[in-house]
Amino acid sequence: MPKPIIIAITGSAGKSTTKEMLAAILSRRLTILKTNGNLNDVYHTHLYRKQLTRRHLAAVLEYGMSGPGQIAAHCRILQPDISIITNVGSAHIGKFGGSIVRLANAKSEIIAGMKKSGLLVINADDPNTRYLPISTHQGPLYRVSQQKKADIYATDLSLTKTGSYFTAHTKSHAFRLFIPVIAKHNIHNALFAIAVADYLGFTKDDIRIGLANFQRLPHRLTILASQGGRILIDDTYSANPHAVRAAIDVLASFPNRPKIAILGSMLSLGILSTKAHQTIGTYLDERQIDQIITFGEEAKAIAIGALAKGFPKDRVHAFLQRKVMHAYLANHLPKKAVILIKGSHAMHMVDTVRFLQQKRRES
Repeated sequence: MPKPIIIAITGSAGKSTTKEMLAAILSRRLTILKTNGNLNDVYHTHLYRKQLTRRHLAAVLEYGMSGPGQIAAHCRILQPDISIITNVGSAHIGKFGGSIVRLANAKSEIIAGMKKSGLLVINADDPNTRYLPISTHQGPLYRVSQQKKADIYATDLSLTKTGSYFTAHTKSHAFRLFIPVIAKHNIHNALFAIAVADYLGFTKDDIRIGLANFQRLPHRLTILASQGGRILIDDTYSANPHAVRAAIDVLASFPNRPKIAILGSMLSLGILSTKAHQTIGTYLDERQIDQIITFGEEAKAIAIGALAKGFPKDRVHAFLQRKVMHAYLANHLPKKAVILIKGSHAMHMVDTVRFLQQKRRES
């Protein structure tokens, strides 16, 4: 019996969505094993190895890390035949002394640890990929992009309330498809999945149907209704500067509605924390968000960054206590507003989503 194809996904953001997209395509023809939810640490990779059976033809696994050596450990347990590096961002950068180079070195463990003849897929739009030792990889390399021509790239993006349409270009085909998620960064996630599926010989119909039917994980840019005709964007699963900016872009894309950002602290940023939060405040001002509400000690720097750019003081509110913030939200959210809720998982921003949903049920 042939051994299953081991497909490993690492990166600072997008691992879980890429995994779900790719699994949706591959499962149309193959029996696969995939990471359960976001259980992507070394301990769970041990468990996934034990779960593999003769019926599995592929495994689509996230290789998570919060420090050096962890991705290498994943690879020793299950050596990847195919590896995807979604991006090199600032998630967990506090564990690397604030150095993007040291963080990239840790991500690069997947290049050293994978099969030498295997496929490596990287993000051509991420400037930090320059810190990856791509030249040491001996196997095929696919670059994906939504900004320029690449091995796999996207054009003609159109965002709707229910999802995103775009044209995918592979080495042999160009075809229109739909993914049931919003936000431009999800196009990158789809391109990673398309790259691997195309390499493995899946047809454009396999890809189109698989992506159209993939199931998004909860608390990742989930659109919810609230009282007063308000729309909630629940993106509370996690937060890092790259992901927060992407979520703000989604918020800004809603026309003719008040736009409110409720942002909890981004944790594990170390010495870069204050600057990273202030930069988010600057970006909120640039994207013309109408009201900023922060929660947590570190998140106060978001408010400081926005105010430094001239954001109106009466439209910035910083809270340290959840009950106090909820009391404010109960009486100060305009009708028809679009409200983004996001923060690091440990900030429990999902509690605020539930609070706002409960207010709808009570109204």
